[in-house]
Formats: sequence, C-alpha cells, structure tokens
Amino acid sequence: MSEWPYMKLWIGDYLGDTTMLTTEEHGAYLLLLMAMWSNGGWLPNDHKKLAWICRMAPSRWKRVVAPSLDRYFIKVELEGEEVIQNKRLSVELQNTRKERTQKQVAAKAKWRKKKETNGAAACASHSHSHSHREEGHTGESCLGDEEEIEREVERLFEAGVLRRD
Repeated sequence: MSEWPYMKLWIGDYLGDTTMLTTEEHGAYLLLLMAMWSNGGWLPNDHKKLAWICRMAPSRWKRVVAPSLDRYFIKVELEGEEVIQNKRLSVELQNTRKERTQKQVAAKAKWRKKKETNGAAACASHSHSHSHREEGHTGESCLGDEEEIEREVERLFEAGVLRRD
C-alpha cells in the first residue's frame, strides 16, 4: 500500500487543463499522476519506464503519447538523475504532508491532554496512607514520565493510527 493512499483530484481544473487530450492520453496522464503520487512526487524521465507505467509499447509512448503529455511535466535533477514532476501534484502532495503532520501533532496533543486529565483525576481520587511529600512527590503531576507518553505514541504509529512523514 502506498504511503499516500488517496490523492485529491480537482475535476474542474483537470478537465479544464486537458480538454484536448485523447482518451488514450487521458489514461496515460492519470496513470502517470497516480504513479508519481505513490512515488513521492516524481518519476524517472525514462521513456521505457514511463511507457511501462502507462501500459503501452515504448514506441507508441514515445511517438504518440509523450509529445502530448510533455507540457504537463517539468524535468528536474534529483540525486544525479533526471526526473519528471507535475507542479500541481507537487503542491497537493506537500499540502497533504502538511495536513498529516498537523493531524499527528493534534492527535498527540489530544492524547497527552487526555492522559494528563485522567492522571490528575486518578491522583485526586487516590487515597494515600501518607502524604505526597513523604513519597517524594512534587505535586506537579501524577502521570508517569514522558517516556510513557512516547511509548504510547510509538504504539499508535505502529498500529497505523498515526503516520510518520
């Protein structure tokens, strides 16, 4: 499964930008966009690989389809290799990453707040035979330490509830 299992597709923008494409070119373009999304926003600029992604013969890709789709991609250098990217897809992928990070931070903060609230309630209702001071307790929190929180967050990552970028 892809790290990014869904991709926003702005139908009006897509159709407005691609009205002159044939059915075959639409299919190839969408397959390239989906592969690019799953690959982190880029694909190698290699006609054989791009043809394979589009499920067509390299000769047909290079002669018929590639010239029509060329204007939708930019060529850039990435780690010594020439790759293609799509500007809009790159922006959407960046926004999706940002949204995911914000959701992770919010989930972590919510979890911590809940844990602190539950810990404070447990402290208030817990009866001790002697005072907190005698136990060496500072009175700041009855929660465990930060390590407990980090272990729970790590468990949420492993369970797939939270995702890393």
